[in-house]
Amino acid sequence: MMDTCVLETTAWARANFSDCNFNDQRLTKQIVRCAELFANRPNDSTPHQTQKWSECKAIYRLMDNEKVSFKAVIEPHCVRTRSRAREAVFLSICDTTELSFSVKRKIASLGKTGDNFGQGFFRSIRLYRG
Repeated sequence: MMDTCVLETTAWARANFSDCNFNDQRLTKQIVRCAELFANRPNDSTPHQTQKWSECKAIYRLMDNEKVSFKAVIEPHCVRTRSRAREAVFLSICDTTELSFSVKRKIASLGKTGDNFGQGFFRSIRLYRG
């Protein structure tokens, strides 16, 4: 049976990241908090996602911790997502946005955009619904 869609960010963060294993419960608790903050304000920078400077510094320390890796953070989320995907059909809605930057500044690794005279990149957004 498929579980219901979780829209409340605290519950979503716990459901997707509380199984992260860093061999330190404090780090797991912090990654859940981090996911919650990021989900609440996904388009903001880390200083704007946090309410206090101490919270921002804690996230920076977390990301700099040798025990915290991309694999350790994303693995429980992927396991949960694969499990849910076996139970239902999911609709994937995609939108690609072109981000263009001034041609007056040369920025390494940006590609051509628009009329091939601009520079930028494409950002693809996917929404999943079960």
